[in-house]
Amino acid sequence: MTERLVAIADRTIMGEIQHDHRGRLAFFYDDHWRSLDAAYLLSLSMPLVVAKHGHARIEPWLWGLLPDNDFILARWFGVGSPGAAAGSCHLMKRAPLTTPGNELSIRRRHPRRAP
Repeated sequence: MTERLVAIADRTIMGEIQHDHRGRLAFFYDDHWRSLDAAYLLSLSMPLVVAKHGHARIEPWLWGLLPDNDFILARWFGVGSPGAAAGSCHLMKRAPLTTPGNELSIRRRHPRRAP
């Protein structure tokens, strides 16, 4: 069975992270998102011209969203060794960053304007 985590940006489905039965991850940009003039990248390492990005691209991105602190990860997820006990996609679904329904909300950062 494939697990899914939906990425929503600006109230629009940006794409979907899939976690297959082998533990491999992939990110798929939504076709509608890719067609928008205002569409932007999930990451610089995942250009819009490519619809599917594999495990080597999405897993480091997911780990980058989680705290780099084993104590916090253990407290959040109740595991002794987060990296060994569960994959990043599984942890993201349980992280405080996600919303009910396996959705990950992404907001585009706008540069600050000088006063």
